[in-house]
Amino acid sequence: MNRFPWIIVFTVLAASSCYGESSSATVTSEHSSGGLKALKNAARKDPEAITVDLTSPEPHDRGQAAQALGRLGTAALPAMPALLEALTDLATYHDDAGAHVVSVEAAEAVRRIDPKTAVPAKTLTRLARAAGVPAEHQLVRGGWVSRCGAQTEALATLSALGPLAQTILPDLARLNRMPCTEGRALETALAIGPLTPEQLPRLGTLLNDPDPEARRSVAEYIGEARVTGASGALGRAMNDASASVRLAALEALEKLHPEGEGRVPLVKPFLMDDSAEIRREALRLLLQLAPDAPVTLSLLKEQLKDPDSSLALESAQVLARTQPRNPILLEALIQLATGNDWTVGVQAAELLKTSGSNDPHVTQALEPYREHDRQEEMEKALATSTAEERAKNARTLRVNAIRIAKDIQDEQPDHAGHVFASAAKKLYCWTAVSAGTTPAALRHVWFMDGKPVYETTLLAVDSSSRVWSSRRIKPGRWRVDVMAPGSDEALASASFTVVKE
Repeated sequence: MNRFPWIIVFTVLAASSCYGESSSATVTSEHSSGGLKALKNAARKDPEAITVDLTSPEPHDRGQAAQALGRLGTAALPAMPALLEALTDLATYHDDAGAHVVSVEAAEAVRRIDPKTAVPAKTLTRLARAAGVPAEHQLVRGGWVSRCGAQTEALATLSALGPLAQTILPDLARLNRMPCTEGRALETALAIGPLTPEQLPRLGTLLNDPDPEARRSVAEYIGEARVTGASGALGRAMNDASASVRLAALEALEKLHPEGEGRVPLVKPFLMDDSAEIRREALRLLLQLAPDAPVTLSLLKEQLKDPDSSLALESAQVLARTQPRNPILLEALIQLATGNDWTVGVQAAELLKTSGSNDPHVTQALEPYREHDRQEEMEKALATSTAEERAKNARTLRVNAIRIAKDIQDEQPDHAGHVFASAAKKLYCWTAVSAGTTPAALRHVWFMDGKPVYETTLLAVDSSSRVWSSRRIKPGRWRVDVMAPGSDEALASASFTVVKE
């Protein structure tokens, strides 16, 4: 009568593959707790029981099973066929440790169990094909977008296999410039290890691939992997129809057989290429070959005229390290600072500031950026204080200097005076103030012939600040009073006369 309950309990325990580290399942039975623990431990160490979960519909279960088999080491050799089949399972899952790929877990397990096992050629070919699948183009609102699929997971699996994927290495070398594998394919190829001598002819064949990006990838791989036996193939690639392939071949040759400055003349034509990308890469190579050579400095000065402002800026940044006040450099930086590209202009302005040049043209070019910085400081001060606080801080104000001038340059009055011709049209009241507590508000009140005609509130954001206001003028007797908010008492005044011409 009691036979069937015992059979049921035993079946539940035997089918429970409790090889995970955090299982908390319990079964109430007439067995002792010691018997349950023994059964669980046995399940954790039984390759056949664990292998069952490699066919689970849940990626998490399959990944956990691969990890468990890897921990068993050589004891899991009977599970090797199932693990080899799981190498093309590119499903992903997440757990507390982060993101995982089933095939990557299987690859790591394979290497732990038998680091010399032979991975089937068809498996490696499937992974290489998955890595090389072009990006999928999908129509969305507003246009087309490119989406990548399992390319990254396939490369990660080959990388985890390491030397076990060596036979597929030449085919990976051509993928590094593809949209979904750019950069990653080269990392994978280097992780797998070196080519065998028998594979060298295959590289030569791939340098004749109809796709120029594939040829470029192969040339880059030869250089990064230091494949010295491919020098002849690189020499032939120097005559490739694609400028990007020729440049990649030149850079690879330099890595295999460094000549440094001797190769600079070969770089010069690429600096004049129609493609901004080629010019950028050529500039980078130039700086690698001979960063301090006179010929390099000469070429950098020519590149200051590059139509791509970001490339001109890169050349300027290099020159500024050794010749910060070079007239040609300053002229180029002024053009960049006054151009239409604000991002480039900001960086050019920083170089102009650090040059220490007092050239009026430099000062004029910097003024919009200095004004922008002042506005940002004032906006920050306004956002972090109240009007009441700024008025209270004004009690600590002291006016150190006040000038009437035709212009403001580098935060200083330009062409200051007491008598001005009406042709000036606009004048500035410049004031140097100090404040014990900031930000502090102050007022400029403009008077003409004794009557107030204009008032503005300014802000001293630092303990020592320079502020100014401006006003269109006409003939008459003028005065500007500096006052604290809510006060009619002038802290300082400046009087001047405007005469008619």
